[in-house]
Amino acid sequence: MLKRSFDIFLRFYTPESFRDFLAFRAIYPSTLEPFFKHFFKQRIKMNNAEQPITDEIIESAKIYGQSLNRAAYIAASEEVKSAEKSIKKSMNEEDKEQLLRELKHRKLMQLESMIMANQEDERILDLLSRLGRMVARETLFDIDGAADIFIKATLKNEISSKDAKSLILIYMRLRPNSKAAKNQAVGVLEYQDDIEIEDETQTEQ
Repeated sequence: MLKRSFDIFLRFYTPESFRDFLAFRAIYPSTLEPFFKHFFKQRIKMNNAEQPITDEIIESAKIYGQSLNRAAYIAASEEVKSAEKSIKKSMNEEDKEQLLRELKHRKLMQLESMIMANQEDERILDLLSRLGRMVARETLFDIDGAADIFIKATLKNEISSKDAKSLILIYMRLRPNSKAAKNQAVGVLEYQDDIEIEDETQTEQ
């Protein structure tokens, strides 16, 4: 179903097909990043006008989403360490990697549920505040300061709350490339890039 939805999105390239594609929880390979950026440039307008969203805001939104992704990884890594302490021995690398993936997925699901539960009539400020508190609580870090451009544009209604949530979801789901993950993530495991979209759990539309 996910691949079929992605094929339809590619064929029609409309907000409706994008919304249907976004309804599936998945991990996207980093190779899709230019494609998503092109779609956002084509479809997201600022200030309810014909001015397209700027590269600066898109890049800042990417940093915001990847901050959430990294926070899920850090929190999962800490839980893996706690699990090792509780059994009083080191886990083998295969078991450690499997547990890390499962825990990180669980953290991302929590974040996605929070984003998707935010209704159109709710203030986007409330959502951003909750996300920021959750990141700080789980990791003791703040969201990357370079995401401020996206946050300010959202709070000033330069982009709609619906578009803001789409940007967050896409970039939170986007798998960091191996080099970025090695530089940014806490832990011993690196992200492995691939060419497939990894299907997770279908969400409610």
